[in-house]
Parts: sequence; structure tokens; C-alpha cells
Amino acid sequence: MIDLRVKRVELKSRSEGYRRQKKIFSALCYSSSGFTLLELLAAMSITAIIAVTVLSLFSKGIDIWEDVTFRGSSEYNAALFLEEFEKDLKNCINFSEIQFLGESITIDFPAIISKNSGSSQEAVGRIRYSFDKDGMAVYKHKAAYPDCIQENLFGSHKILGSVESLSFEYAVLNAEGTLDWAGFWQDKHIIPEAVRVRIKFATNKDSGKSHNFERVVYIPVG
Repeated sequence: MIDLRVKRVELKSRSEGYRRQKKIFSALCYSSSGFTLLELLAAMSITAIIAVTVLSLFSKGIDIWEDVTFRGSSEYNAALFLEEFEKDLKNCINFSEIQFLGESITIDFPAIISKNSGSSQEAVGRIRYSFDKDGMAVYKHKAAYPDCIQENLFGSHKILGSVESLSFEYAVLNAEGTLDWAGFWQDKHIIPEAVRVRIKFATNKDSGKSHNFERVVYIPVG
């Protein structure tokens, strides 16, 4: 009889211990002053989503900035090149000692040039624009007559870089009064009516975009 009572007391004690543990666990999980486990998981999920969104927007912003910077640089360099090219071509003249020659990536013609950089003195000279595919660069060659006849005196400098492709086309006026375009010019007797130049800058590796520019220059003596 005594053993049965002892066992009842022990069972009752264990039951009360379980209830106390349950209350402590409930207090930890469902206390109004703290977070439940479900709330904690939800908060972590929301934080992760926000972090991914912010990183995605930040990465996109960097891509846009790089593309704008690359495009702005290309447009600026192309504008300078095209302005100089047009100015030189509009100074083109007929001169028996220097022939107008045009190919797809090279143009060579007689023109009125400045004797020295920044000088107001002018002279008859020769100008050549050429594209180096391997170096992805455009070079300008210039010299006054008669030095321009000798290639070793025909000074050159790089005028444009990061160029993927460049091409020249030459126009002649047909019987209908419209322009016929060709990829080369070797007529010794006349100068073309106009020259068209197309430039494609190297593709931006990050954005995958390239930029193209084109200009048609009409030659006054053509």
C-alpha cells in the first residue's frame, strides 16, 4: 500500500514537472514581448528578399552607369573625329601632283593644310586617313607639298581608338541627278561628289552594346 502511494506521488511530481516545462516553452515561443519562431523565420525571409532586390538594383545601376559612360566617351570621340574629317575633306582641292585615292578603309587626298600645328600659314598638302584593324585605331597622316610625296616624311598620329570597324564610301552624280555610291575611288581626273564614313566602336564587354556613327561629307570641288 505504501509503494502504491509513493508511485502516485512520483507520477504527480513528474506530471507537474512536464506542465512547468510546457509553460516555460510556451512563454519562450508565444511571449507577447518577444518573437515566435514563425515570426523569426518570416522576418528572415523578408530580409533575404529585400537584400536580393537591393543587390539586383545596385548591379543594374552599375551596368547603366558603365553603359552611359562608355557611350558618352564614344560619342565625344566620334564627334571630334568627324568634325576634323569633314573640315579636312572640305578643304580638298584639285592638284595634279597629288591624286585623290579612296579605298574601303583608307582615303588619301590633296588639300589646303596648315604648315604647322596652331599656325595660320597654309600650304598645299596631302592628307590620309587609314584604319588599322589589328590595332583598332584610326590614323591621320599629313604633310605639305613636296614632302608629302615621300612616305618617310609623311607624318602620322593616332586620332581615334577602340574602333571595331571603319569604312569609307564614295559618291558620283549619275544622269538622274542622284548619287551612286562605291567602296573605292581611283579616278585620276575627278573628285567624288561626297564621301560617307561609318564608324563602329568596340562592344562594351559589360553591357554587350556597340555604338555606330555615320556622316556624309559633300566636297565643294566635286
